[in-house]
Amino acid sequence: MSPPPHDPAAPDQPPAREPASADAIARVLAARSNPLAVLGLPPPVADARGRPSLAVNEAAVHRAFRCTAAAVHPDKHGGAAAARDAFEVVKDAHAALTSPARLEALLAAAAPAAA
Repeated sequence: MSPPPHDPAAPDQPPAREPASADAIARVLAARSNPLAVLGLPPPVADARGRPSLAVNEAAVHRAFRCTAAAVHPDKHGGAAAARDAFEVVKDAHAALTSPARLEALLAAAAPAAA
């Protein structure tokens, strides 16, 4: 199906912001204490020895970070305070999941849930 034809009589207005972006900001802010939920990643799973481990690889973490950061970026939301806060939460979640020490602490806290 082709897009609707451009109406030259209509004033040039930017397209309305997608509601998914506003929903992403709300989701990120609601999940601020769980880095995996912030990036929309699954919870840790138990490996063969019963230790918690990430259910995704490092590339998936980076991809989730890029997608989520783009959705909540303050420049896309006119510099809104909520978008700035959400962007900082996303950056911190990515740092937690890519830092070996912080990731180990996160997985240790999730050990009972993964078992």
